[in-house]
Amino acid sequence: MIRILHYGLTHSLGGIETYLRKIFNEIDKEKFQFDFLIIGNEEPCFYNELKAAGCSFHFITPRSQSYQKNVQEIRSVFENNKYDAFHCHLNTLSYVTPAKIALTYGVNVIVHSRNGESPKKMITKVLHYYHYYSFPFKTVEKVAVSKIAGDWLFRKGGYEVINNGLNVKKYQYSQENRMAIRKELGINNELVLINVGALREQKNHSFLIDTFKGLKEYHREAKLLLVGEGRLRTKLQQQVNHAGLEKDVIFLGNRNDIHILLSAADQFIFPSHYEGFPNAVIEAQSNGLPCIISNTITEEVVINENVYALPIQQQDISSWVKAILDVDINNENRINNGMNVENRGFSVKNEIMKIEQMYGSLV
Repeated sequence: MIRILHYGLTHSLGGIETYLRKIFNEIDKEKFQFDFLIIGNEEPCFYNELKAAGCSFHFITPRSQSYQKNVQEIRSVFENNKYDAFHCHLNTLSYVTPAKIALTYGVNVIVHSRNGESPKKMITKVLHYYHYYSFPFKTVEKVAVSKIAGDWLFRKGGYEVINNGLNVKKYQYSQENRMAIRKELGINNELVLINVGALREQKNHSFLIDTFKGLKEYHREAKLLLVGEGRLRTKLQQQVNHAGLEKDVIFLGNRNDIHILLSAADQFIFPSHYEGFPNAVIEAQSNGLPCIISNTITEEVVINENVYALPIQQQDISSWVKAILDVDINNENRINNGMNVENRGFSVKNEIMKIEQMYGSLV
């Protein structure tokens, strides 16, 4: 049994959380054991599910509370447990203490870049660049979800790209699901836009709401579904209310049926400021949805012909409105468009095969 300790799972649902759940569900559990290092005492996403399946959790005092306890508790994890690899899922290098400690105990370390840029906090940027020059990259396995993510975290190359994969058939368009979700939400024949992502600055929901407001001037019968939770929810709801859109913008929170929700929509709108490799865009294309995304996102996610990349300056809102109005909506082609994802090698089977090979090579 190869034992892997993962770092990156939190209580806030996002790309890393859904990714870790996915690979746990798909990995060969007769060969691999997954445990998790958690910063703080809050139960992370999928805690009950993962614990019931045999995963162990190590809760660590945050460095903001006590740096000394933080270090001591991480050391204790590696002193009292034998792990073959420590897999760190990082958006930035601002906190690499667990990886450095793992190396001192002779544990193989995987640094996995999950994003294409950092938040705008100055302290995060300072720590990121400090560790970029001080972290012993030559002693770790470097992996990224895309070239953009790899260049952001590692710069000088020498990393392997393992794109996110998914169960394409699970996300396939279904007319039955479309009718069921629209009935649940009280939607008839309206144009339905959908966005999937945590409600935080990176995802640029404020721009999306402004775009939807502009769309309503031309297309009165339209709805916007926002799937995800986050600290900006109250602020975004206030923006929606101020614009008089409270009946047309539906906050759905965190959902575990995204593969079903997508069929209810007509277009997927994704104006993120930056991304590593947005799995949500691949999921939308697997459902055959036309996608309008920001031009800051890696071109590696563009699979279908009906994906349109646009700039996201405030003066570009009219271009987004025009693109939404110009999109050809044809549900009959959605199943065929979805199969393009699997044909391009983005299946979860291909991804898991690469991950299992990586873990095996470290033992």
